[in-house]
Amino acid sequence: MLMGTYVLMIIVPCFQLAWYNYENRRREQLAAAHNHTGQAGGDDEDDDRMDFEQWETFRYAM
Repeated sequence: MLMGTYVLMIIVPCFQLAWYNYENRRREQLAAAHNHTGQAGGDDEDDDRMDFEQWETFRYAM
């Protein structure tokens, strides 16, 4: 049981990194299709909207 936990500590972050890469690429393509050029950390940095509400500029940090 203990060994399984250690294995999960390695596997889960790898899947999470792959998911973040996929989501960031998907959001970049979607933003390009909508002609939105904003990037995370731009003018919207002090915006107090939730991440879901500002999907055009929100990107997962890796």
